Amino acid sequence: MNVEVAVNSHLYWSEVQCTDDTSYPEDLRPRLLSVVVPAWMAIRAEVCRVVGRDTPITVTSFYRTVKYNKAIGGVTNSRHIHGDAWDSTATPGLPVLAYGVLVARLARQRPELLICGVGLYLEDGIVHTDCRPEKKVMLWRAVYTPDPKRPSKMKRVYLPWTGNGAE
Repeated sequence: MNVEVAVNSHLYWSEVQCTDDTSYPEDLRPRLLSVVVPAWMAIRAEVCRVVGRDTPITVTSFYRTVKYNKAIGGVTNSRHIHGDAWDSTATPGLPVLAYGVLVARLARQRPELLICGVGLYLEDGIVHTDCRPEKKVMLWRAVYTPDPKRPSKMKRVYLPWTGNGAE
């Protein structure tokens, strides 16, 4: 029998491990439990309040090894490598833009949560959230443009985002 082991009542170790099945590192777990999980739970509670029901948040990426991050084209020194970032999809009843705005609002209004990075990836349907050590909240949105070096490919570009909409 495969029993799922929980980090807490709403987040499982299988969700925070690397997609290549590498376990979440033991040395990063204290920060996960003291900083990242409280931020995760606050976001989840706000999502549930907004949609008016208990609802999950689906993690698409959490911890990444350096090798896996490079293989998928992640940015160098990604917060995923440090284990304090996650990408997640909006819950049914909450479009990705509204979800991103909700997370950005929490980052600004509740500095004790230590949410300092929020990225909106509308075309991918995800919101990136991280608890980086910097005190300033950083907001960005990703857009895709033609790659001048490879005309048949699209290139991801990061632009500033106010957190109020997709401007």
